[in-house]
Amino acid sequence: MGFFSHVNTSEVRRYVGIWYTMDPKTVVWVANRDNPVLDSTGVFTVAEDGNFKVLNKDQNVYFETNYTAMCNLL
Repeated sequence: MGFFSHVNTSEVRRYVGIWYTMDPKTVVWVANRDNPVLDSTGVFTVAEDGNFKVLNKDQNVYFETNYTAMCNLL
């Protein structure tokens, strides 16, 4: 799991994903697929409320889980 860039673009677009460590890399899940971080400042973290977040240096949220809503479904 970690940040990766799409190989077929000249723009900086960073995604957080899970992949197989094969050659070529096989991505199996992407957190911020529709909202890539547009520079190299991205971080992923687990917030105090247990939610997973992808942020940039300005703390803008690019992806966030909604753990409490998921728990209410159970």
